[in-house]
Amino acid sequence: TRDRLVGVRAATGLAELLVLALVPSLVLPLLSPAIGERYGVGDALMHATFMFVGGSIFFSLAFFLSSVFSDVWRPLLIVACAGAAVGFLEQVVEDFSRYSVFGLMSGEGYFRGEGVPWLGLVVSVVVSSLLLVAATRNIARQDF
Repeated sequence: TRDRLVGVRAATGLAELLVLALVPSLVLPLLSPAIGERYGVGDALMHATFMFVGGSIFFSLAFFLSSVFSDVWRPLLIVACAGAAVGFLEQVVEDFSRYSVFGLMSGEGYFRGEGVPWLGLVVSVVVSSLLLVAATRNIARQDF
C-alpha cells in the first residue's frame, strides 16, 4: 500500500538521521582521552538524542514538502530558508535560542545545567509526527 511505502521511506530516512546523530556523538567519549579530557557516554547519548529529535523536524518538513512539490529543489530550498530564518531570529531576538530548534539540537540548556528540555523534545516529536502524517495523506490522495 502507499501508506506502507511512505512509512518505510520515512523510517529509512529517520534511521539514517539517527545514525548521523549517534555516531559522531559517540566518537567524542572514545577520543577525548587522547587529549587528556573526559566526556561521558551519557552526555554523548543525550546530545545525540537532542540532535536527532531536533533534526527530525527538518527531515519531516522536507519529507512533507516532497509530497507537495514534484521537483527536488523546492523542498530543499524551502527547508534551507526556514533553517536560515530560525537561525537569524535566534541571533536577533534576545532569549529566542531557549525556544529555538537549534537550541534544542545543541543541548545548550542541558549542558548548562538546566536539565532535559522536555517541552522542546515533545513539541519536536509532535510537529515531526504531524508533518509525516500529512505527507502520508498527501501521497495517498495523489493519482499516479
